[in-house]
Amino acid sequence: MQKKMWIAFALCLLFAVAAHGAENLKGAFTKGEVSGEFRNFYYIRDYDQSPKRQDIASGGMLYFRTSPLKGVSAGITFYTGQDLLGLNDSDNDVYGLLSKDENGNHESFSVLAESYLQAEFIDTTIKLGRQELETPFVNGDDNRLVPQTTEAYTLVNKSIPGVTLTASYVSKMKGKASDEFVSMTEYAEIEGGDEPIMLGGLVYDGVDNLTLQAWDFHVVDIMNEIYLRADYSLPLSSEWAVFGSAQYLSQNDTGKMLGGSQDTYTYGMEVGIEGKGFQASVGYGAVGDQDIIYPWGHDFIVSLMVNDLSRAEEKGMMGVLKYKFDRIGIPGLTGRIRHLDFNTPESGENASYDFSETDLEAFYTFSGRLEGLELKIRHAIVNKDEALGGDDYGDTRVMLIYAFKLGD
Repeated sequence: MQKKMWIAFALCLLFAVAAHGAENLKGAFTKGEVSGEFRNFYYIRDYDQSPKRQDIASGGMLYFRTSPLKGVSAGITFYTGQDLLGLNDSDNDVYGLLSKDENGNHESFSVLAESYLQAEFIDTTIKLGRQELETPFVNGDDNRLVPQTTEAYTLVNKSIPGVTLTASYVSKMKGKASDEFVSMTEYAEIEGGDEPIMLGGLVYDGVDNLTLQAWDFHVVDIMNEIYLRADYSLPLSSEWAVFGSAQYLSQNDTGKMLGGSQDTYTYGMEVGIEGKGFQASVGYGAVGDQDIIYPWGHDFIVSLMVNDLSRAEEKGMMGVLKYKFDRIGIPGLTGRIRHLDFNTPESGENASYDFSETDLEAFYTFSGRLEGLELKIRHAIVNKDEALGGDDYGDTRVMLIYAFKLGD
């Protein structure tokens, strides 16, 4: 299987030349575009009590897009994650960059992650088949070696100035380190059904510095989600601006309630100031009486590297500091510090441990002969109330990414 995947990778590369609109089927392929990312990641989570999780993996994504022929194009994408040179220690649990075999050991994977047909006409795009889908609560959630992808039928329309309308019927999803597409309910570990997600959304950006979103996500006999978000930036001068974001999500069970009773909500907000390479913000969020369910991805404002605000009756305060060092002569380097306190009730059915997470992050984008290369080093310090079952840990992620494109 893996040999066939690598042959397909090589065939994709042979198609790459300058991309222009094709005049015939041959031109659709020979004028296509190849792009991708080569990724080398090291993730480790070291608990005070639980077993250590650690992955070292190489892989990434390779995309091939045909040039449009009468508005119709096609695309395929291969994902792979490889346990190269046997560097992973079998004594450590699998983190999630790679698959896990029947004995719980690290296992490489390769998969045809995208294979679709796409038609573009009258400000409308229709995409059918396996595809990377990016919506607030069905998306790639790209925080491992490769993202998750879907099997879907998606329509996007931009006929109204400033408005993007999206509708999609999503039947299956592939996990981040998996080679198998399963139903959306199975992906969420919900038994008794094999239901798709039907979603629709409106995004408005017809006013400078303002974006408004409204979405509905419906899973038959499971639940319905309504999501609203607003983002706004107000320039104060040529170098300074203030910004703010707010969001609201409701989740309610539907029909046979195969996922159990669900009637909850969450909201989050963030305000900040930025200028001269500096950015500072504060955020706050809260959750209703039940946990938020979000197995297919998320768009939380109050969220850090490891943890999200999602437990029943949880409240969180977040602070963020960010600086771009090109202002002091180090182009390409960005540093960021984030902190979030998670608090739940001290008594009652939703009582749980309080905890905090602090993220220390550095990002460096190379230039010159190394253009396209990026290094990310991220470390999270998570402190939990051990008296109520918490387990402190440190989480370190080192990511070396090379992005490329052949043909333009």
